[in-house]
Amino acid sequence: MNKLIFEPQEYARLYNCNHFHIEEVAIGKRQHFYKPVLLITLATIYNILYVLCILSIYKHRANSCYKILLFMSIANVCNVCLLGYVNGYLSLVGAVFCSSPTFFVCGWLCRIM
Repeated sequence: MNKLIFEPQEYARLYNCNHFHIEEVAIGKRQHFYKPVLLITLATIYNILYVLCILSIYKHRANSCYKILLFMSIANVCNVCLLGYVNGYLSLVGAVFCSSPTFFVCGWLCRIM
């Protein structure tokens, strides 16, 4: 991430995709169907169940441990959204690093959480 922001020439040297052609690999080999559908379905189920748990935790927020649990659960819901929905979508369309090289920022944001 630092190389992308502060040293763009070094980033371009290390992570360039000049000698990789995305079109050489057929889109059918890059796209998946069952894994993304499973990821998106499970992420939806987990988020529905997690919202119910968050509502229960929110009712008891007077206790300090429930405040911590509330914060952790909200962060976890954000992670499930990023990992489930974004990964599912990218697997469905067959995205690779060279097709969207700056998209790894999403993974960096997920790592921060």
